[in-house]
Amino acid sequence: MSAPSTRQWTRAEYDRLIDLGISTPAPASPTTGFVNLREAVIEVYREPARSPRSRYGWRYGRIERLGPEAVIFPLATPRSRVRVKSLLP
Repeated sequence: MSAPSTRQWTRAEYDRLIDLGISTPAPASPTTGFVNLREAVIEVYREPARSPRSRYGWRYGRIERLGPEAVIFPLATPRSRVRVKSLLP
């Protein structure tokens, strides 16, 4: 009998799971995001909602991937404008 195959998580995948609260029974935040350097985008996760099919019973209902030319408006300072490319190396 062969051993089951396992797959190594990348650091980005692991961080995303932990930061999104996927490993916890309740959403960590109503809105959260990541700067994805490998793909040069910002990933924004919003609208946590109950989801019986998800392992912990919830998921983010809206996911946006914003490229370098996109502009974001931080929730803490909504009058501010930040171009995504200014957050990338």
